[in-house]
Amino acid sequence: MPYTNAIICNMALGHIGVNSAVIADLDTDTGKAADLCRLYFQPALDAALEDFAWPEFTAYRTLGLVQDFTAVTTPHDWDYSYRYPEDCANVRRVVLTSGRNTPNPAPFSLGVDDTGRLIYTDEEDAIVEYGKRVSNPVLFGALFSEAVSWKLASFLAPSMSRIKGIVELALKMYVLMGARAEVKSGNERQLPKPNDSEFTRERE
Repeated sequence: MPYTNAIICNMALGHIGVNSAVIADLDTDTGKAADLCRLYFQPALDAALEDFAWPEFTAYRTLGLVQDFTAVTTPHDWDYSYRYPEDCANVRRVVLTSGRNTPNPAPFSLGVDDTGRLIYTDEEDAIVEYGKRVSNPVLFGALFSEAVSWKLASFLAPSMSRIKGIVELALKMYVLMGARAEVKSGNERQLPKPNDSEFTRERE
């Protein structure tokens, strides 16, 4: 069964012991529970996407160049700045031709200008692996939906729950979901074996 925003909201309400308020349609339902769920759902979704590396939302993109600092005479810490992708929740790495197993991953840093967010790196024509922002709940798996529900629960609890310590519990469970996402990420991919080092090849 695909998840919906209303199902995730009802999960969050259940986490904090509010079982009397059931959301049927997040867009149209009225009442305190619906109003608060509408207020906090997007922040909870954004937080879950930004805080953890969900393998199912991995994307790649060639970045748009903003400035080539190698062409100017003034000193700068980085060779290039690129525009941060609009649909990016978190940048995971700058992709190199040597692949994932390189012992020297490409350094990068984030910044901002008057137009928006930037990615600084020394890589020319940079490509990044990143976590993509998603909003269609049909794409949400069980683990991700549970993470969003616990984050949402932490937002709802101060106004709606009488359970002592429920905010702390909700945040603890949210972090636990993130840790499980890391395990999930490792289980749902097959990476090539790293190449033998020059020292190992010479020994053989």
